[in-house]
Amino acid sequence: MVQIREYTWAEFDDDICKLSNKIKHLSIKRIYGNPRGGLPVAVALSHKTDIPITMFANETTGVLWVDDIVDSGKQLNKAKEFNYLKYCCLLSRETTQAICSQVIKNNKWIVFPWEDKNKAKEDYESWLCQ
Repeated sequence: MVQIREYTWAEFDDDICKLSNKIKHLSIKRIYGNPRGGLPVAVALSHKTDIPITMFANETTGVLWVDDIVDSGKQLNKAKEFNYLKYCCLLSRETTQAICSQVIKNNKWIVFPWEDKNKAKEDYESWLCQ
């Protein structure tokens, strides 16, 4: 059975503050949000830091790749292949090279506030099949 944890807007706001403090010393020119989960993170970080967003994944010089969570590491590896400046996320299941606001130590499926809570089980099962 899928154990689900609902991540709240309050947690999101706190984690955006943490991430903005962690990235402020970097030479970031733009922020790229990985489609779907990374877009809300990119927009919030852009507002918090006044760093513009890019919609182009192939623009990598001085670009910070952001996502909601590092689960399998597949997106993190893609960002490394493209030579992005850095990769950051709200949550990570383990310690990685990504800049994260939180490392979580459980296997609960995270449902972010912008996601459909009713589809959480279906999303989880789809993720398991990857």
